[in-house]
Amino acid sequence: MSDPTKSFLRVLVGMSLISALALSEPNTPLAKSSSADNVGDASTAPSDKKAPTVQVSPTSLSFASQVIGTKSAVKTVMLTNAGTAKLRITAIAISGTNAADFTQTHNCGRALAAGKTCLINLRFEPTGSGTRTAAVNITDNAEGSPQSVALSGTGVGGQCTPQGRECPPQFPPCCPGLGCVAEGNRAFCEPEADRFDK
Repeated sequence: MSDPTKSFLRVLVGMSLISALALSEPNTPLAKSSSADNVGDASTAPSDKKAPTVQVSPTSLSFASQVIGTKSAVKTVMLTNAGTAKLRITAIAISGTNAADFTQTHNCGRALAAGKTCLINLRFEPTGSGTRTAAVNITDNAEGSPQSVALSGTGVGGQCTPQGRECPPQFPPCCPGLGCVAEGNRAFCEPEADRFDK
């Protein structure tokens, strides 16, 4: 005959195993649910990608009538990096039908930090009469590159006295944008604004 004590122990061990398996079952779907939640969070996480954004002001420049072969006063374009990353500038150049009638200088360098501004200075020196057009183009790593600023001016015939020269007692007068500025007992052709600063 079998030992009743051993039989009782076998039954007790079997019941313990069944109870342990039953308790472990509810944990399985919880682990799956947690995994699904993690995937959802990753797909909706906001992007932190940084990029430069270019703003130019103004977007066009119009010069006053200018005597052929003479230089205008400087007009300025502001270039701003309104983005969140460094703007890398490849080139700033003038192109277009009458590109040779316009010149530019700038202090932008090869890179412009986020939130910073640089200046592009332009002059008009017509080589012919009538309406003259071109554009200054900024090539960089921002969306929409190259950015362009339209340029226009009118060349007129005749002669005039350029900036820095002594004002003539008679024709030709000072070139457009210039006026006679007194210095002692003499006067010189200088930008109009200087007439009120002396």
